[in-house]
Amino acid sequence: MTQVEQLAEFTSRASYQDLSEAARQQLKIRVLDSLTCGIGALEGEPIQMLRFYLYEVGGSGLCTLMATKERAAPARAAFYNGSLIRYLDYNDSYLAAGETCHPSDNLSAVKVTVSRRGISRGKRRVKDSTGRTVTLHNGRELVKEKQDYVGFHSRPMTWESIIQKYNQLTHPYAEIPLRRAIIHAVAQLEHMQRQEFG
Repeated sequence: MTQVEQLAEFTSRASYQDLSEAARQQLKIRVLDSLTCGIGALEGEPIQMLRFYLYEVGGSGLCTLMATKERAAPARAAFYNGSLIRYLDYNDSYLAAGETCHPSDNLSAVKVTVSRRGISRGKRRVKDSTGRTVTLHNGRELVKEKQDYVGFHSRPMTWESIIQKYNQLTHPYAEIPLRRAIIHAVAQLEHMQRQEFG
C-alpha cells in the first residue's frame, strides 16, 4: 500500500481522538496561525476591495466570511477567507520545494466544505479535511513545471475548481479506487493550469 493510500485509509476511518497529541497540537497551531493572519489582514486595502466586491455581487449566503457575520456563496467565501489568510504572507512553515507545504492554503476551502455540509465534530472532520489536503498535496508532485516560491502560481487553480474538487472527493474512498480518484483530480487541475496559464 502506498503512503497516499495509507493516509487515505487512515482519514476515512479515523476520528479526532485517533490523532496523536503532537498531531492535534500542530493542527491547532495551523488553525490558530491562519485565523490570526486573517484577522491581521482585515484592514488591508485589497481585502477591503474584495469584501466590497462580494457585497456588490451578492448571492446565496451559505458560508461565513472569516471574522464577520456576513455570508457568501461557497467559492466566494473560500476566496475571501483564503485571501485573508495569505495576504500578510506570514502563514505557517513553507520553505521551498521538497519542504513542508502551506497547510493553511487548504484551510479556507476545507472550512467552506465543512460549513456547507454542516460538519462540526468527530469522524467526518478528519476525513473531510485531512483527506482532501492529502490528495492535493500529493497531486502537486505531478506538476513538475510549476515554479515554487517565485509567484502565486504554484497552485494554478481557481477557488471554484478547488471547491468542486473537494466536494467531489467527499464520497467514501470505497466508491472509487483511490488511485483513480487522485489521478482524475490531478489531471483536471493540470488541464485547468494549461487553460489558465498556457
